[in-house]
Amino acid sequence: SGPEIKVGDVSIWGNYYIDNELIILKLVFKKDEILSEDKIKRSEEALYQTGFFRSVDILPADGTYDQENENLLIKVVERDTGSSN
Repeated sequence: SGPEIKVGDVSIWGNYYIDNELIILKLVFKKDEILSEDKIKRSEEALYQTGFFRSVDILPADGTYDQENENLLIKVVERDTGSSN
């Protein structure tokens, strides 16, 4: 429902040990594709399933889905690599 929103640029924040390319490969959407809530949820799930992240959020970079081409921010919190848990 509502106007179609296309994926613009994707920025990644919070990763220190995990390469950006791994994160990008796990996304189920690409630049210039129509964005949907389902694609966002599936991408977040795919990133969680790597086992590398405690937290994953995919958000509009400006805080609101209000543009035809929306830049996205992927905020991750990596799991503690020194832990055996």
